[in-house]
Amino acid sequence: MNNEIIKRYKEKGLIVPATYDKVFKAIMQDEDCRDYLVEIIHGCTNLPKDYIKENIVFKNSELPVEYLEEKQKITDLVIEVEANIINLEMNNFYYKGLIERNDIYLNELRKLHIGQRYVHIPKVIQINFDNFDRFDGKTIRKFMILDVENYEKETENYEKYHINLKTIKEKYYNKEKLTKLEKRLLLLVLDKKEELEKVSSGDDIMKKVEEKLTVLSQDAAMILCYDEEEYKEIVREAVTRTEVEEAKDTALKEGREEGIKQGKEEGIKQGIKQGIKQGIKQEKTKVAHSMLNKGLDKDLIKEITGLSLEEINDLD
Repeated sequence: MNNEIIKRYKEKGLIVPATYDKVFKAIMQDEDCRDYLVEIIHGCTNLPKDYIKENIVFKNSELPVEYLEEKQKITDLVIEVEANIINLEMNNFYYKGLIERNDIYLNELRKLHIGQRYVHIPKVIQINFDNFDRFDGKTIRKFMILDVENYEKETENYEKYHINLKTIKEKYYNKEKLTKLEKRLLLLVLDKKEELEKVSSGDDIMKKVEEKLTVLSQDAAMILCYDEEEYKEIVREAVTRTEVEEAKDTALKEGREEGIKQGKEEGIKQGIKQGIKQGIKQEKTKVAHSMLNKGLDKDLIKEITGLSLEEINDLD
């Protein structure tokens, strides 16, 4: 089975994409791809390229755990650029608690060290690479702590960026014009060698990334690990779809029974209609409750079940 997976990747010219954490970290930490990393950070933060390149230091991505009960906290990548700490996070799919989890990383990075004063707390910047549509609109969204009425910044020492990789990929396949930065970010989501070569052609910085992705995708262990992660995601989606289909079938059955109970000779049609509606609503509520218990995002539950956010919140 493993040999078949590896053979399929090679025959079809498939690449393990950089949306996979292991590949993402390998690309961003590779010396040959340093200019690429600098371009991405500059494109989001506007920090000068030379300043980034001359002062960049890679830090340990495993954050300290203070209590035995605490979960191990491992970020994707932490970089120091003098007074700036930059945390890069690849978010391959959205789930309830993702934003909160990444916020914890930022708070950990802002903690004072022994002998350090508050005025010496570094500026923390988090760049999220989102392979989903959590924040619609522009390719890059910037978040800060602001006064909601006057949009006045509370502090300059906290910034978060969300890059919409899914939108960039859709623009590419729709043949829409991409900016230079979008074109470079596109490399993170492509999974075919032919497309990577085409997009990176004529750009030395992107060519280095394409070459690194090709090398990583020749590693059998990398292919098998990625294939397993991809399979898990497919199963998660399939389970969700199955739950919804089963809910519909059950709802129709219960609805018909309820309708027959309510219906008299003159109102049996109305009773069936009302019963079906009530049964569907009950089953949707049951499915939504199950999804909440599994930690699925409320917006996703709303999309799948058709329930309103208010109805979903009442179940929480």
